[in-house]
Amino acid sequence: MNSADYSPPERYAETSSQTPAGAERSAIAIVNDLWNHTEKLLDEELTLLRADLDRRTVGARNDLIELSLAGGVAYAGALALVAALVFALDIRLELWLAALLVGGFILALGFAMFKHSTHKLAQRDVMPRTSIQNIETTTHRIKEALR
Repeated sequence: MNSADYSPPERYAETSSQTPAGAERSAIAIVNDLWNHTEKLLDEELTLLRADLDRRTVGARNDLIELSLAGGVAYAGALALVAALVFALDIRLELWLAALLVGGFILALGFAMFKHSTHKLAQRDVMPRTSIQNIETTTHRIKEALR
C-alpha cells in the first residue's frame, strides 16, 4: 500500500480536523486561567505586603512621635528651667556661670532622651521579610510555569 493512497478512516478524519482547533482553544483557556490566577495571586501578595508594612510602620511611627515629644519636652524644660535656675544660682554665682551650668544639665537630659528614643527606633525591624519572600517565591513559580 502506497502512503499517498492511504486515508484515515472517517471517524478519525472528522476528529483530526477538529482536534487542533479544540486544543488551541483549550490552550488559550489554560493560559487565560493562568493569567487570571497569577493576577489574583499577585494582588493578594501585594495586599499582604501592604498589611505587613502597615503593621510594622505603626510601631516605627509611634517611636518617631515619641522621639518628637521627647525633643519638645526637652526644649520646653530647657526654657523653663534655664530661666528659673539661672536666677536661683545668680545669688551665689555669676550670671553667666549659672546659665552655663543649667544649660549643660538640660542639654544632657535632652541628649539622653534622644539617645533612648533613637536606640528603640533602630531596634525595630520594619522590613517585610515574609512578604518579600512570598513575592519572590511566586515570581519564581510563575517563571517556572512559563518555561
